[in-house]
Amino acid sequence: MATGSRTIVDVRDPQAYLESHIDGSLNMPSSSIAAKPYLKKQAVIVVGSGKYDEPLHKECATLRQQGFSGLKVLSGGIVAWMSAGQPVIGT
Repeated sequence: MATGSRTIVDVRDPQAYLESHIDGSLNMPSSSIAAKPYLKKQAVIVVGSGKYDEPLHKECATLRQQGFSGLKVLSGGIVAWMSAGQPVIGT
């Protein structure tokens, strides 16, 4: 999702993404972010399942060293988003 200069990247598997996701988010593995140089110039919110945030934080730290300075992990992932009553597409 590109909102202004912010993009939401959902790194969960495609099936989980189809079941529920933040409207307008992009679905790709975190390993693919490095292949998207246009993301270096944006604030990027990375959304995972919420179960394993620590590896995602480590991957984002590595990407920051490669120039992706605007990366942030949504703590608690999609579960936290939905628990906060935020809208999703799907169930």
